[in-house]
Amino acid sequence: RMINQIFKIRSCKFDINDESIAKKKFKVCLDYHIKKCDGPCEGLISEKDYNEMVDEVVKVIRGRTDDLIKDLDQKMKSAASNMEFEKAAEIRDKIDQLRIISSKQKVVSNDFEDRDVISIAFEDKDSACSVFNIRSGKLVGKKQLHLSLRGGEELEEIYTSAIKFYYGEHVEIPKEILIEVEPLEKELLEEWLNQKAEKKVKIFVPQRGELKALVSMCKENAILQLKEIQLQKMKKEGNVPFSLSALQRDLRLKVLPRRIECFDISNIQGSDSVASMVVFADGKPKKSEYKKFIIKEVEGPDDFASMQEVIRRRYMRLLENKDPFPDLIMVDGGKGQLSSAVEILDSLGLKQYNIIGLAKRLEEVFFPENSEP
Repeated sequence: RMINQIFKIRSCKFDINDESIAKKKFKVCLDYHIKKCDGPCEGLISEKDYNEMVDEVVKVIRGRTDDLIKDLDQKMKSAASNMEFEKAAEIRDKIDQLRIISSKQKVVSNDFEDRDVISIAFEDKDSACSVFNIRSGKLVGKKQLHLSLRGGEELEEIYTSAIKFYYGEHVEIPKEILIEVEPLEKELLEEWLNQKAEKKVKIFVPQRGELKALVSMCKENAILQLKEIQLQKMKKEGNVPFSLSALQRDLRLKVLPRRIECFDISNIQGSDSVASMVVFADGKPKKSEYKKFIIKEVEGPDDFASMQEVIRRRYMRLLENKDPFPDLIMVDGGKGQLSSAVEILDSLGLKQYNIIGLAKRLEEVFFPENSEP
């Protein structure tokens, strides 16, 4: 996305040539007017200049951003010496943006080679494949693939399928591919890659050192991706993570706490009290529903009264709008804050609700019916 902001590469797929430009076959689109394209379709940028820009993009993708910055620095100085100050300023801005990209392209190997790292995590028919693109020793890209499994495949077989699937697309093939186990028919696979890349490609299973660490890091990424896939699948099927079932068991709840609303009171030096509400849905934060409440009715630092105000405002609104109530309400604090919240909920006529108090200092959980945690 940042590359698209820096380089005005066209997004269209028109077959642009001298004839189409001469006949004015194509017109500039919105991208040109919002300065995201230089209008090659109308010949507003020369073929030479456009190809130079494409070459610059390739350098960034291949991790040679620092080399590009040096080249642009020379062009900027040349433009300034020729009194082309507007052009020099444009190049300067591009250099500043490229330095941001360069700072994010983390150096992950000291030999500065081009390689991809591929790791797979799977369970039954669910699988996730993570790909790290390393160019000139820098991590320049990450990709995530979702592979369809029949079930019962061995890891070696899955790696073979993943490599064929990924490099069967129009992607750059580096000189080395790191994986955790040798795929089936490794020699045939390497021969196929050699033909596609028109160079020698090696599939390698590192046993130690920084390359082994890269494979492990990629594996962790694949495991996280697999968990996310499984979570989304459980949502579609109406299932929920085990953590919610464990929470229901430990808190002795009658319903699964699929929606949890949590409240906390804070103030600045005893004044300007505010309350915050965070929401969890199916075990994950739902940041779009986070809320902040400015305490309006309480003078001074009174956490109990402030908690009562925010609980009343929140759940009166739900009652008025006939919105569903959360499966679990959690207030920050011990027995005092919990009792304050319960008093308000009872006054609103609510009969069935689950609420706990969480005292963070000793990580104690308080229940309405018990005076002790």
